[in-house]
Amino acid sequence: MNDLLQAKNNQKDKLIESILKLESFLPDNSYRLKVKLNQIFTNKIDGTCLYVLKTKNLNKEYLRIKYRKLKSIETFKLSSINEIKEFDGTIYVGSSNSLKSRINQHLGNSSEKVYSLHLKNWFGEIDNQIDLEYYVIPKEYSGLANILENGLWDLKKPLFGKKGTNVKSSINL
Repeated sequence: MNDLLQAKNNQKDKLIESILKLESFLPDNSYRLKVKLNQIFTNKIDGTCLYVLKTKNLNKEYLRIKYRKLKSIETFKLSSINEIKEFDGTIYVGSSNSLKSRINQHLGNSSEKVYSLHLKNWFGEIDNQIDLEYYVIPKEYSGLANILENGLWDLKKPLFGKKGTNVKSSINL
């Protein structure tokens, strides 16, 4: 089953007031792409992007130690560290209206004052070690982005980053 559809279904019971809109959303209305992080985005993406950053390094304790080391440096605004039992390599789940800009922040190519992973400062070799999977949510379904992001977050259980905003206060249907 498509992860996005499963995420949608997991959130349904929590969001009764948005059931009709959720039922009209089909994963076929989104675009799912898997790319290497070092690939350059040249096309303008029209819609909200939900994204998953995944590593091939499945040693979560090693990743936590390296991340905590950078987190101890006060100048960096870093995403939170999550306590998870099972780790499938998912390090972050998020959403953005400007995917290229947000991924650059996670890579560490922007201000230290932006909450992100700042990967180049602690992860080591990024090329071929981190994959980006993203879904483009068309504008007519943009009000579902927070609901679906939270569903993906619950499904993927990322090692870093907080769950999206309170869905009840952010639904835009």
